[in-house]
Amino acid sequence: MSGLLANKVAVVTGAASGIGKAVCSRFLVEGAKVLMVDKNQDLLSKTFDDFGHDHANSVKMFMGNVADETTAIDAFKTTSSQFSAPSTVLVNCAGGGISSPINKTTVQDFKTVVDANLLGVFIFTKHFLQNLE
Repeated sequence: MSGLLANKVAVVTGAASGIGKAVCSRFLVEGAKVLMVDKNQDLLSKTFDDFGHDHANSVKMFMGNVADETTAIDAFKTTSSQFSAPSTVLVNCAGGGISSPINKTTVQDFKTVVDANLLGVFIFTKHFLQNLE
């Protein structure tokens, strides 16, 4: 396999759409094996199908919430079992925002955004680094 990322195993969060999907696409073109992580099953399946035709042995999908530590633990176990190698690259793209004004935003909606944008990055980075040890 050739490319800038040959022999690399990447975990990409927020992989079903937007920047995460674009990262996965480029990584696959560059020869990486990619585990796509996202909480939206429908979008994740569609994105997987889009990539799977050209990269069947190089892309896998994993559904879960990045703010759930179990998701990170299981995702990194999956890279080892599915690709016979631990992950060597992590790209945190999961996240979101709130389109409503603050006075119309619930505390729970705000917590959900903070969990994805901050806690999820911490959790995935923590477990990625532990797997490198």
